Amino acid sequence: MALDAGAEKCVVLASENAFMTSAEPAPLVGRDAELATLRGLLDGSAPGGPGAAIVSGEAGIGKTRLLREFARSAAAEGALVLVGHCVSFGGDAVPFLPVSEAFGRLARDEPDTVDRLRAHYPPLARLLPHRRLVGSDGTEGRLDPADLYEAVLGALFDLSADRRVLLVVEDLHWADGATRDLFGFLLARLSGEPGAPVVLVASYRSDDLHRRHPLRTVALEWGRLPGVMRVGLEPLERADVAALVRALAGGSLADLDEKALDDVLDRAQGNAFFAEQLLAERSVHRASSAGVPRDLADLLLLRLERLSGETRHVLQVVAVAGRQIDHDRLARVAGLDDAALDAALREATDAHVLDRMPTDGYAFRHALLAEAVYDDLLPGERRRHHAQFAEVIARQELPGGTDADLARHAREAGDLETAFDAGIRAGDEAMRVAAPGEALRLYEAAQELAPPVADPRTVVELPRKAAIAASHAGNPFRAVHLLEEALRRMPEDATPDVHATLLIELTEHALTVDAGHDVIELARQALGAIPEEPPTALRARALAALARALSTSDRNADESIEYAEYARSVAVQVGIANVEAEAVTTRGRVERWRADPAHAERLLRDSMARARESGDLPARLRSVFSLALFQYERGQLEAGRDTFAEVAEIARDGGRPWAPYGADALIMRAQADYAIGNWDEAIRTTESYPEAPPLHRAGLALAGLAVHAGRGAADAARRGEAHRAWWKRDAVLGIIGGSALIDAYGNLGAADAALAMHDDVVETVATLWGNRWFDARFRLHALALGVLAGAVAPAGDAERAAAIERGGQLIADVRRVAEGVVGRRGALGPESGAWVARAEAEWARLRWGAGIDVPTAEELVAAWRTAVAEFDYGHRYETARSRARLAAALAATGDPAGAQREADAARVVARGLGAAPLLAELSALPASRAAAERRDAELTPREQQVLELLALGRTNRQIGRALFISDKTVSVHVSNLMAKLGAAGRTEAAALARRAGLLGDVPGANSVAT
Repeated sequence: MALDAGAEKCVVLASENAFMTSAEPAPLVGRDAELATLRGLLDGSAPGGPGAAIVSGEAGIGKTRLLREFARSAAAEGALVLVGHCVSFGGDAVPFLPVSEAFGRLARDEPDTVDRLRAHYPPLARLLPHRRLVGSDGTEGRLDPADLYEAVLGALFDLSADRRVLLVVEDLHWADGATRDLFGFLLARLSGEPGAPVVLVASYRSDDLHRRHPLRTVALEWGRLPGVMRVGLEPLERADVAALVRALAGGSLADLDEKALDDVLDRAQGNAFFAEQLLAERSVHRASSAGVPRDLADLLLLRLERLSGETRHVLQVVAVAGRQIDHDRLARVAGLDDAALDAALREATDAHVLDRMPTDGYAFRHALLAEAVYDDLLPGERRRHHAQFAEVIARQELPGGTDADLARHAREAGDLETAFDAGIRAGDEAMRVAAPGEALRLYEAAQELAPPVADPRTVVELPRKAAIAASHAGNPFRAVHLLEEALRRMPEDATPDVHATLLIELTEHALTVDAGHDVIELARQALGAIPEEPPTALRARALAALARALSTSDRNADESIEYAEYARSVAVQVGIANVEAEAVTTRGRVERWRADPAHAERLLRDSMARARESGDLPARLRSVFSLALFQYERGQLEAGRDTFAEVAEIARDGGRPWAPYGADALIMRAQADYAIGNWDEAIRTTESYPEAPPLHRAGLALAGLAVHAGRGAADAARRGEAHRAWWKRDAVLGIIGGSALIDAYGNLGAADAALAMHDDVVETVATLWGNRWFDARFRLHALALGVLAGAVAPAGDAERAAAIERGGQLIADVRRVAEGVVGRRGALGPESGAWVARAEAEWARLRWGAGIDVPTAEELVAAWRTAVAEFDYGHRYETARSRARLAAALAATGDPAGAQREADAARVVARGLGAAPLLAELSALPASRAAAERRDAELTPREQQVLELLALGRTNRQIGRALFISDKTVSVHVSNLMAKLGAAGRTEAAALARRAGLLGDVPGANSVAT
């Protein structure tokens, strides 16, 4: 078929240079292994020395992107890259089109080269694009294919005389027979030569190779050639698609929340092109689209146009079924006789539209294709098919029908009563099999039918079930919202019990989040709506809820205990074990603030036993978590860490890993490991749950942030900022993440950013909790004071005065909060006491460094000794950090020996933890320099010689040869040097000697020893 000039321009559009240099929307992801395999063709590292590869995969899977990256790397290494494409022309094809394209581009880029090739290989001229235009006279005569094949082969070898040649042919599934024959010839001649200077790579769509496709057999034969590799591209891993989507989203990433991202990933199923199209649709509409993007749907449906009408009918039935269906159900609904159904299924599977399932059924090859077919149905077709499915499932004529399927089909068929009942049953079943997320979806779908379905269950029962499902699925804010909606929709004639039930549910769920509710008032309203007599389960719940709400503040301790005892008494009377356990747990939580911690622990262990006997998972989780928190607050870090782990295990075994207290326990376990010094274990915990819901994923990331900041990770600040939005919804996450970010910015020397972070966290927590004087101020203020103290020394007079004013406000707040806590509880807990002592020590350091209201030397040292002693309850890192600053205080006040002792103790811990910022702080201590200077006189002449060579990076053997002594003697001298300098290794020894001036003018002594 002849081409006119316009057609040539359209067809020859993906030339070598365009192929390699056009801008990519995102980096190549998830194809490292395949790319390495292809690169092995050029460098000879591929196993067996093959010289060709056939790349296959479904449409959109990333074949072109992979080949483009491969071509770019080949060109960067000096190879000549020739690229050609096969193009579909509605059934016709242009013979040898990819070769024409490849050599046509070469003719434009290197005309002299192509002129030389034409002279040597005349048949090649017949393939150049300008010889194939409309109007060519055709006087050349008939060309023997063998001559043409040899000409192309000869030209490729000629081009490879001084460089490697890579020929890439894309979309071979559209190739004509002549092109296939030519490519097969080249494969046979080139692929069997290991290290050949010419490499062939081709691609085709595997889903286009139906049973009778001419390339199907040929591709199998090519794959058996000894020098041909087959590279099949499977769908990308979910994490790789997520990385691709984030890169594509770029500046609009803020509009793509976790739910939207999950939707794109679920629907794309590892297909890069589909993910790109779905993301583009979202960028236009800013919301989830119910269907497939129009352009993508048209592309998908185009594949079905060549199928028979009966086959398309069967595909419509499968799409209504939900992408997958068993054979018997399909036969019942499709309405075709066996022969017609089998023929249709055979055609659909040959076309790679349906896949046969091992369970005697069929499924669409890709979910988006099922969506496109479903969206293409007319409304009447859709309703009829859904009604047929609902009827088959309701009659239970076939095994495998579920209430969830019945609810969906009945709803789409317009049978809302059936859909409502089946939806609730399906939700209940999902909860029983530990699928709270699915249960939430089913309950909410049923609730949406409330207006046309007048059922009393929509008032209390359904909102309550949906809220529990949401909470257990890790979305407590959704749970609160559902109950708020239920209260707003509550009928005016609702009974007091109905109102009280919803209030109790809202109180209990609101207590697990910072949702801005006055939980005490909610619980009082619920209790006021329930008569005192006779005792009822509902009143016991209301009393327990009020006791629990009051227990959130130690200011209400007495009243909380009173209502907890009342709730326990009523619960015993009416026989509700789980409410009894909840009441005892609340009493134990309040008693932990009292003077007798042993009594509090007995109560908590008693509540654990009662909750276990009741079989109520939420009650058990809360009781065990309360004991873990009690242990943690009492400074029993190892015990608390193990009990937090037990809570997480109970939640996991109960099928509710993200239920309240279960997820919190994981975060607190990481916090305990951080304090104990198990930093690697803390990171493992925080990075082991990528499937966690967004709230808890953020919480775990922020829990691990303390370790990253402590180790001086360059991206610690970025990690924290990525989850900062969650602070506005959860105060505890603000405290955990904000504390770590204050350190992270402090490590960077960004004092202003660290202080701004402090202010934001304090304001956020105060707003969420409705209390400006919360206990966590101790920690936050101490860290802020540390930032001020660390930055004040080089500041000017005005900056120093401002720092003192700011520090004075912070320490005043610390003292005010501490005085209130001691007044209400009698004493501070170990952690609170340690941070108060640290704040006082940092305040003294700040005044000392600023030279304003300077404390005495004794006061400065005493403050830091107190901080060290207080943190010695078990917090390894903060103990070491306090020791480092005690060492600085001792050095500054004239006690270098004491400073060195404290610095050495801190250095051991810092090295064990990998705490680079703390090690840097220790290295800068005056005590370290003074100690090195004192040891100068202790070095023998031979040790001085060894030190100078060690500082130049010499090995023991090299030092021995230079000084004419044995390696063993050198080792003894090096050990003595490190002991005298107080260094743990050769690098540190050289650094300390350099600071102390022990190396003099030794050339190159500023290099780091190895």
